[in-house]
Amino acid sequence: MLAIDLNTLLLATLFAVTVLSALKMTYILAVHFHDRAVRWWTAGQAFWAIAALSYLFRPIMDQALSIFLANLSLFVGTACLTLGVCAFVNRRLPLRFTICFIGVASAAIAFWSSPESDLLLRIIVIAFVNIVLLGLAIGFLLSDPHKSSRIARIAVISVFLIYITGELFAQIILPIVAIQIPFTTQSTLRSVWLAMNIAAQVLLPSSLLLLVSERLLRDTKRLARYDGLTGILNRQAFLERADQEIARVARHKSAATLLMLDIDHFKIVNDSYGHMVGDEVLRAVALNIKETLRREDVFCRYGGEEFCILAPGISAVEAFSFGERIRLLIADSSVATHRGAVKVTVSIGAAPINPNQPDISQTLKIADEALYVAKRNGRNAVWLATTN
Repeated sequence: MLAIDLNTLLLATLFAVTVLSALKMTYILAVHFHDRAVRWWTAGQAFWAIAALSYLFRPIMDQALSIFLANLSLFVGTACLTLGVCAFVNRRLPLRFTICFIGVASAAIAFWSSPESDLLLRIIVIAFVNIVLLGLAIGFLLSDPHKSSRIARIAVISVFLIYITGELFAQIILPIVAIQIPFTTQSTLRSVWLAMNIAAQVLLPSSLLLLVSERLLRDTKRLARYDGLTGILNRQAFLERADQEIARVARHKSAATLLMLDIDHFKIVNDSYGHMVGDEVLRAVALNIKETLRREDVFCRYGGEEFCILAPGISAVEAFSFGERIRLLIADSSVATHRGAVKVTVSIGAAPINPNQPDISQTLKIADEALYVAKRNGRNAVWLATTN
């Protein structure tokens, strides 16, 4: 009797925790409404709450209808959690497969929803659907290329594994071997399963929130170092890298060159085509330049339409050819925009790095002066500063 009372208490706790978890995810959604993954996860928790309420109110509902509604809600909820994981790792959402899979499973549940139907077949279908969907979610999380979210991924995967283990054990193995073990042992094992589900329901919203928070932290760190429009280093990150490079140049007595680039007549592009086209031009120019640079080159958006390149190993003699190659690359190409093709050119000022000058600000000033000489001489040109 004590074991039965414990199971009843645990079952009621599981229902309450499921509903509270749905409310917790709703609050998380209010904070992260624009995150597609959070919207899917909130929907999943909501459907799980509907499933729990359907089980809870089974005594006052038609039993077959209650069984079908509860399991359909359970399937849809689990599918939403999986689709949320898909959205989180930027994988294509397998909506067609999911809908067909749930449709077939729901049809099977509808067929075995009557009290006189085979209970074992029904619970095997329920367990199979949840295991497949949660297994897919685990697979998607393992394929997430962002290693910075490893701790959060492990937390979410652990929760999903608790669910899968519980489904395998309580819904398939236990009913099959029930005739071979005492009733009290069955009840104890059922209590363990319910406790596992309660723990998983408590942990799931928190682990999903941790997943989102880690991604936000990663994105924030990236935005602190990279330009949001072009995806290359911003000025602050470039200056930090430049200090390191100058220290290396001084230590090894090697050559390095600083180039400043400016898109010619960029204001005319914005005025003629609009700022959206201007943004497309900036992205395209940055991408074209980035693809022609070496791995060791440090490239940044210095401000507006101005870019900066720190090129280790490029001497003053080689700097002109280096800049000329970049100038010709931009001049000989056109940018495909939503307003049509746009041709732009760049002016470039180059200055060799002085290993005896630990502060890059002086070199930046010299390169900037060379850049404006190139502009005064007609633009679409490279000008090399002769002194540093």
